[in-house]
Amino acid sequence: MYPLFDPGVNGVRGSIEEIVPLAVKYGIEGLAVPVELLEDRAAGKKAVELLREHGLRWGMLPTPADFFSEDLSDEAFSAALETFARWAEAGEELGVRFCYNHVWSGSNFREHGAQFEWVFNRLRNVWKIADGHGIRYGMEFLGPVTLQKSFRYPFFNSLSGILALADAVHPRCGFVFDTYHWYCGSDQRMDEAYLAAAHAGRMAAFHINDGIPHRSREEQEDMERRLPLTTGVIDAALPCRLFEQAGYDGPVLCEPMYPWLGNPEGRSLEETVKTVAESYQRLFKAAK
Repeated sequence: MYPLFDPGVNGVRGSIEEIVPLAVKYGIEGLAVPVELLEDRAAGKKAVELLREHGLRWGMLPTPADFFSEDLSDEAFSAALETFARWAEAGEELGVRFCYNHVWSGSNFREHGAQFEWVFNRLRNVWKIADGHGIRYGMEFLGPVTLQKSFRYPFFNSLSGILALADAVHPRCGFVFDTYHWYCGSDQRMDEAYLAAAHAGRMAAFHINDGIPHRSREEQEDMERRLPLTTGVIDAALPCRLFEQAGYDGPVLCEPMYPWLGNPEGRSLEETVKTVAESYQRLFKAAK
């Protein structure tokens, strides 16, 4: 596995040319893929050369829409799918190997069986495009109880459920393991962590973060988190150790959400890269 820096999920901005030297300086091995490089093949080629020169890799291919949102009409989904096909082709040329989307943990329109079929039909189309370009595509389950309760009908909020959905599509269809969702959805159940490790070859990303202290698991909110291994709520080192032993070869993304994402203290790009790198160092040390 390799640590990834994504300015978008860390509340800062920076060009590839600005981020590359900082990533090298602080030991970050992967960078998020800017959308503009998927639309400008010449710029993408230059960026690939820059990354290769410094021994860096790409992270996850972005997607043009929230594919599994009920607010995305069938017509809008088809249009987004066309854009995704173009981006996946460009991503393959850049050397991007991973991609994912989250799947909402509920529906306001469909009960469980109908929701499974609806997500499955969309997922099958998205996965085929990604897989056709050699990109490992996975789905992220969303664990917060508060989020699931915001829907009329509940849906999957754990890895075992999302893997059942992936299996229905294809054995290569994968998943994302997020420590926050693991904690919120199953209270850090060990069988879920071992299940993920057993399917490490299908993991598209590993997200790390920590929970909000002085809140119960049921009170945690989806978009409010902390830097990994800072509050003691979530043991991110345990799944990290399992995934390393299982040979997981994909990106690790520090994703602490708000207030970090809002950057209220006005962190600079370099300060942010440095702090994120320290989070990875703390995690890998604890996982030994």
